Amino acid sequence: MEKTIYIKDREFTIQIHEEYGSYWAQVLEMPSCRTEGDTIDELMKNVYEVTELYLDVLEEDDKIDSLPSRRDRRGAHA
Repeated sequence: MEKTIYIKDREFTIQIHEEYGSYWAQVLEMPSCRTEGDTIDELMKNVYEVTELYLDVLEEDDKIDSLPSRRDRRGAHA
């Protein structure tokens, strides 16, 4: 299952998987950004947390512009 989330004016696609009674997800735009949870609610809380932390690191390293923003995606479809 895929879900779109918005953090810091950026759009991300989350791919959610169910295995052995729990869930794990990865942010498709950030392949190394993954998390897990026992419920969907816990998983989504963790998704937001790990994505925000990942963005913070990119900002500190001046690499945040390597990710598309919502404005970039809207402009591409206009």
